Amino acid sequence: MSRSAPDADSTAAHRLRKLAFRAGHRGIRELDILVGGFANRYLESLTPEELDQLEAVLHIPDQTLYAMLRGEAGLPTGPEAALVRRIAAFAATRFQAA
Repeated sequence: MSRSAPDADSTAAHRLRKLAFRAGHRGIRELDILVGGFANRYLESLTPEELDQLEAVLHIPDQTLYAMLRGEAGLPTGPEAALVRRIAAFAATRFQAA
């Protein structure tokens, strides 16, 4: 019995589910809310390049990312900086609501 390669749609859907889970389960509750909330709202509209950037963002240590989102630390210098700015803008609306 041969196993066929997964089609592009199922692979993309799996990637989105994996990113959504990782974004919402960071280890710090505040990041779960902020990064997970951003992912819930925008994940399906991100381009493949932005999804790559999100993966890079998810590798940033929790305390560092939280400081970035609060404007207490500089942004990364790589291509993920633009996405961190978008998440920070989303987070700013959450901070104002709190």
